[in-house]
Amino acid sequence: MKAISSNMIQKLFSVIINALYLITIIFIVIMVTVTALLNKTNLALQTKTNLLTGNVVKQDIPILATGSATLQDFIVEDGQHVEPGDKLFSWSQTINATTIASQTVTAPTAGIVKFTKLKPGDTVQANWKIIDIYTDDGPRLLVYLTQDQYNSIRNIANLQAYSTRLDQSLTVVPKMFQADTVNNGTAQEKIGVYFDFRDAQYATSLLQNESLKLLLPQPKTVGVTDMLHKISFLSQ
Repeated sequence: MKAISSNMIQKLFSVIINALYLITIIFIVIMVTVTALLNKTNLALQTKTNLLTGNVVKQDIPILATGSATLQDFIVEDGQHVEPGDKLFSWSQTINATTIASQTVTAPTAGIVKFTKLKPGDTVQANWKIIDIYTDDGPRLLVYLTQDQYNSIRNIANLQAYSTRLDQSLTVVPKMFQADTVNNGTAQEKIGVYFDFRDAQYATSLLQNESLKLLLPQPKTVGVTDMLHKISFLSQ
């Protein structure tokens, strides 16, 4: 009788051990699957909602012809940074059918030079634009946000914008009062928000209409507890 009881105990113990082993394997498989699903879900959330593209907006100071003139030389290069008083180009003006000797035009402000299609030898008339200067004063980043994205940054003091060209993160400050709305050809209206750059030194390195990546606040990620709670709720 004692031998039979011992065998039964051994078999029962073996069954329990095997059951626990099987449960452990199943639990590990479930956790690995859930973890992979969560990682994929959270990555999708971050990719879709965290990075937005915006464009740098600078004030344009056009350099206009004051009258009939012939362009002679461009002293600066397209994309060059200039300071007030730097020489831009030379021309010979014609006033009352009299050609005045070569004169040099200088930059009225600091900024980045952008050429038009004009070249040396071309004749221009009054108010023709010779070049643009995109000034260093108050560059901004314009980003179009959905209503949810707009709401998520209302109370944030500053955000980070990344320049691929400079390989650098720049601190920007949202200015809500300058927002405007556009439809962008979609059913969902988007809000155009201007961001100021916290450090003035960025002004000299940024280009007009340059694209930057704006990093929005991290969305709430889905955790294992959230997933299990949701599974429990659905099973009820």
